[in-house]
Amino acid sequence: MDKIRGVLLNEARTLLGVRRRVNRDWFDGHNHVIKKLIDERNQVFVNSPYNDDPAVRAQVVELGGRVQINPRDMENTWWINIARSVC
Repeated sequence: MDKIRGVLLNEARTLLGVRRRVNRDWFDGHNHVIKKLIDERNQVFVNSPYNDDPAVRAQVVELGGRVQINPRDMENTWWINIARSVC
């Protein structure tokens, strides 16, 4: 039964191809920016584990806030632009 399923799936992929995603999403054009923010925050954690320095803690808090706020702003801007293009 699995062999038949595999043959059918392979033939369908060959004949029809793989369906590409057609819907747009707000993070499609922002993946690289979001990844950069997360990598920057994670780098602070890696470089200063168990560090009790208040300056490092403040940096971690500030970066964590940016990781949350910036993507929300990007999403809001994206939705506003979509709404303007519909009107």
